[in-house]
Amino acid sequence: MATKKTGEKKKPARKRIESPFAENLRRLLEERQITASAAAIIAQVPISTVNGWLAGGIQPHNFQAVQRLSTALKADFEMLLCGTSHAFEPTEMPLSAIFDEVDVGLQGVYRLSLKRLVRKGQSE
Repeated sequence: MATKKTGEKKKPARKRIESPFAENLRRLLEERQITASAAAIIAQVPISTVNGWLAGGIQPHNFQAVQRLSTALKADFEMLLCGTSHAFEPTEMPLSAIFDEVDVGLQGVYRLSLKRLVRKGQSE
C-alpha cells in the first residue's frame, strides 16, 4: 500500500463542464464510429487531449487541430465547436452593403474566368 509523502499536494480534479464542443465531438465520433485514439491521430494531438475534450475537462485551444478533425470527418468547424453555424448566404445582404465600387480605369484586353465555389463536403 503506497503512502502519501508529507507536504505533497494532490492535484485538483479538472472541472467537468458540459460544453457544446464536448457533446458535438462525442456525437460525431460515435456517428462516424471513430475511436478517441483515431481522432487524436487525425487531429495530431495526444490521446489525453481528445479524452479531455470528450470529458469536457478541457476546452480546445488548438483550433488547427480541431480544423484537421472537422475536415477529416467532413463536419462543419463552427458547428463542431459551438453547436451553431452562421454560414453567409449571399442573398441575405446586397453586395453594395459590403463593397464600394471603384473605377480602376483599366485599359486593354482581358480574359476573365468564373468559378462557382461550393462549400467543401457539399455537393451541388
